[in-house]
Amino acid sequence: MLKARIDTPNGQPLLMFGLSGENIARLAAGEPIFFDLAELGIPHLRVSIFYGRHDDDLETACRGIVDELNERMGGKSPQRDTTRRGPAGGL
Repeated sequence: MLKARIDTPNGQPLLMFGLSGENIARLAAGEPIFFDLAELGIPHLRVSIFYGRHDDDLETACRGIVDELNERMGGKSPQRDTTRRGPAGGL
């Protein structure tokens, strides 16, 4: 996976993420990608990228990640769902 940060002419950072065919195959096999934005000079924030062929698949994958985090945290629930759905492809 390629991760990059550039500063746009208006001063706002633009984060760019590129996925290879191998990354897509792993995502499709149910292996989410995790990384920390600190790698790009952004304050500490973890990111998860996961795959689903349809919205229902995405929801199932998301719940699986949350359940796994919940188990790792000893039953303490992660922060509430702040999922925002909108049109695809917008910047």
